[in-house]
Amino acid sequence: MRALACHPKYAHSAEARVAGELLASRFLQPDAYNSYKSADNWVRFQYPYWWNNLVMALDSMSRIGFTTDHPQVKRGMNWLVEHQSGDGLWENSYRKGAKKIETEKAQEDRLWVTLAICSVLSRLEK
Repeated sequence: MRALACHPKYAHSAEARVAGELLASRFLQPDAYNSYKSADNWVRFQYPYWWNNLVMALDSMSRIGFTTDHPQVKRGMNWLVEHQSGDGLWENSYRKGAKKIETEKAQEDRLWVTLAICSVLSRLEK
């Protein structure tokens, strides 16, 4: 779906819309694949995107044309807003038991993740 969402011709196709609906139906739920089975993998963020998570899913869906009128998109957006840290950034992971890592690389990653989230939120609020 990511490839469809980023393509100028296919982003607004019926197939992309169907893929978006399927993805939205799985938000914050366990995955079928063993390596990412836990539902809390949805809130493990990385930028540039490597595996599917809530930010990448909302990014793709917003490029396809989904808005906060869609209940699952609204739910995902609300989750992000509710989990913004006091310093205005987002953490790299909200998985259960995730340890906050204070390395220079982890701090830089937080900035990239925050930029991605802000871009998504901005696109969704248009």
